[in-house]
Amino acid sequence: MTVHILTGLEKRELAGQVFRDQQFDEVDFSGANLSGARFESVSLQSCDFRHADLRGAAFINCDLRGACLFEAALGDNDFVGSWFAGVAGLTVEQIRYVFRKGGTFSTIGKPPTAPRSRQDTP
Repeated sequence: MTVHILTGLEKRELAGQVFRDQQFDEVDFSGANLSGARFESVSLQSCDFRHADLRGAAFINCDLRGACLFEAALGDNDFVGSWFAGVAGLTVEQIRYVFRKGGTFSTIGKPPTAPRSRQDTP
């Protein structure tokens, strides 16, 4: 297993960025500022998002299986069609929030595309 580590400067410059059709498996995003970032059809399996600022971030049709989300900041997110099976660190309230915002925790098959939710608080 290879873990890719970003520098502190790189982690601060990710806010508002758009990523499409990429594979970022096992990347260390811990403490990163990903506020307002947009991920579309991105594989983020086993990524470390501990203490990351994910407020306003959109994850559309992404694969976040096995990701670590301990103390990640959520709010005003979009998770339509994204797969969260086996993630660690989400509270019960955050799990419900991710589900309301279109994410799935199923361990079988591909994640379904879910309708958008207007509830914006975890």
